[in-house]
Amino acid sequence: MLKKKILVSGCAGFIGSVLLKYLHNTKNEIYVTVNKTKIKKYKNIHYLSIDLTSEKGIKKLFKHFSPDIFFHLAALKNPKINEENKNFAKKINYKTNTLIAKHMSKDTHLVFLSTDKVYSPHCKFANEQSVCKPKTLYGKLKLQSENVFLKKFNKIHIVRVPIVHGSSKSGSSFIDDVVKKINKGKNVLVANNIVRSFVKVKDLAKFLVKLCNKKNYGVYNIGTTGESYLKRVNKSLKSNKKKKLLIPDNNLLIHLQHQELVTDKIKQVFNEVFL
Repeated sequence: MLKKKILVSGCAGFIGSVLLKYLHNTKNEIYVTVNKTKIKKYKNIHYLSIDLTSEKGIKKLFKHFSPDIFFHLAALKNPKINEENKNFAKKINYKTNTLIAKHMSKDTHLVFLSTDKVYSPHCKFANEQSVCKPKTLYGKLKLQSENVFLKKFNKIHIVRVPIVHGSSKSGSSFIDDVVKKINKGKNVLVANNIVRSFVKVKDLAKFLVKLCNKKNYGVYNIGTTGESYLKRVNKSLKSNKKKKLLIPDNNLLIHLQHQELVTDKIKQVFNEVFL
């Protein structure tokens, strides 16, 4: 199998740091965009100091370098921060993507990490053909970026991701924070009436690596069938004794009670099931 030149953005993030770990074990040439954020550095990986918010920087990068595959994970993900810093969010989560589409070769295989937030919060079971009516700015910018990339690139995988949790060197998720508290002997109140899809960060990263050698381009939902937060935390606890510290909360009131991703397409095309 021919060695491929792979470019990765967002390696300082929760998902990107795990993806880099698995990509490092392949026999490809790996290039990583970095800024001022510190990341774990591996031997035989090339680190490129690039400002992805600068057209000058992006133009310079793709003028001298044409990757076979680009895993584009860099984003401002926190929905609250997106709403509080709208101009900055638009710059990171949309303008940067228009610049990438403008200057990167259309022959590059693009793997773009999107979100389940592109769907309407009122869509109980969302598949890839469901009408996209995002409510949050983060979801709107991700959907706009999807459309920009789909117009430019033929070789593209868009992966719509639900709630990600698991072990990462770049932080933790709500699920993992709850598990840590319970393992320390603390009682924790967890919602039992909010149903969502989830995916473990290592399972997501392993699947992304598999896409290096896959075609079947298009948009894919990824994740589990719907589960409550309570059930997901319960699965993550190894000790039955510790599970007694998990207290169901059926009174938490938020606008979204049930939304899960339908993942029939990814099962049929790639034979992948996520637990």
